[in-house]
Amino acid sequence: MIALIPTAIQAAIAAISGAAATFGPMITKHAPILLDIACRNLPLVLNAMDAVSSLLGLNKDNATDLGAKAAKSDLKPEDFDSIDAYINHLNHNVELTPEERESEGLQQLINSAVGVTLKIKAAAEKLHIGDISIPLLVGMASSRLSPQEMLEVIKVYDAKPQHSDTFADYLSGKLSLAESAKHSSLLMTALAAANPDLTEIEIEDKVMGLK
Repeated sequence: MIALIPTAIQAAIAAISGAAATFGPMITKHAPILLDIACRNLPLVLNAMDAVSSLLGLNKDNATDLGAKAAKSDLKPEDFDSIDAYINHLNHNVELTPEERESEGLQQLINSAVGVTLKIKAAAEKLHIGDISIPLLVGMASSRLSPQEMLEVIKVYDAKPQHSDTFADYLSGKLSLAESAKHSSLLMTALAAANPDLTEIEIEDKVMGLK
C-alpha cells in the first residue's frame, strides 16, 4: 500500500470527495471520514473488516479489489435496495483486469478506503445496527481480538455508542479509572459472548491482556 503519509491521505480524501459521479453520495461522504480518522491505521482496519465480513458471510473480495470494482462500475450504492445487493452486483457483474488488481500508489489507497467503507456499511446492515464507529474499529484493529471477538465488541458497543470513540484511549491507558471500568465491563460482556467456554477469570485475563 502507498506510504500513508499525511499528504497521500489528504490527496485520497480530495479525490474521493470530488468523485460523486463515480462513487455516489454515500461513499464520497463516508470514505473520506474513514481516511481522516484511520489515517496510518487503514491497513489494520482493512484486515479487520475483511475478517469480520468473512465471518458474517459477506463478500469474499478483499477490500481493495472491492473498491476497484466500485470505481469501475456504472452503478452506485444508491441504485440498490441495500449495500449487500450493491456488493453482489460488484462481485458478479464487474471484472477486474490483472493490472486493476495490482493498483499502486494513490489509486490503491482510494480503492482500499472505498472498499473498507463498503464493508463497514454492509456489516452494519447485516447486524441491523445504525453504523460502526471508526474509532472503535481502529482500536479493535490494533488489538489482539479475534474476528469473532471483534464482532461481539461491535454489537456490545452499538448499545453504548457514547463509549465507542474512546476505545483506543482505553487500550492505551489514557482514561480515568471510572471510564476504564466502563470499557472493561463492556469488553467482559463481548468476550464472554465470543468465548462461551472460558471462565469469568479467563475472560478477565483476556480483557486485561488487551491493554
